[in-house]
Amino acid sequence: MTYVKTTLQHSIDIDAIITLHYFEYMKNFEFKGESHNFWEFLYVDKGTVAVRADDTWTTLYTGDIIFHQPNEFHAIKSIGKDSPNLVVMSFTSSSQAMSFFVNKSFTLNMEERAMISRIITEGRHTLATPMHIPSVEQVQLKEHAPFGSQQMILLYLEMFLITLIREHQEERAPLYSISLLPRKNLQSRNASAKF
Repeated sequence: MTYVKTTLQHSIDIDAIITLHYFEYMKNFEFKGESHNFWEFLYVDKGTVAVRADDTWTTLYTGDIIFHQPNEFHAIKSIGKDSPNLVVMSFTSSSQAMSFFVNKSFTLNMEERAMISRIITEGRHTLATPMHIPSVEQVQLKEHAPFGSQQMILLYLEMFLITLIREHQEERAPLYSISLLPRKNLQSRNASAKF
């Protein structure tokens, strides 16, 4: 009998992470904006924020996520009555499948929120840099992190992105057509709760 190996395809490869933040903004926080040559997502764990992507402002509620493609100008301001808790992660990827996330925002289901929670938990095991300081622009690695923890962050992130593509392929509402609409009108945002 002759065994033949089968090489499995990588649909999404993350090359590196830039930042990983989990923090609570002040109620009146406003970030004027920036652009950079890597991907970023912003997930609202609690509260309400307005997010700008190029020239469009969108309201995000608890459970919503938005993606910013490389070189897209983006800004954020808190607009709710409570201080929002946010996860912001930036990373590099040259995978063609990442084009799915251009102009995309969704409401995450509980499984997808749990995936973000696993990324944050693994980040706490792995990174020496505090996650609650948004001005940190480069993560530092811990000297004595658990075995494989750096790879686990990459694997969790890749699995999260693949899951989003699988689960949200039918949600085709382009971001540019959504501007500060109430939650019930958002075609790509339909759930709630926090991890």
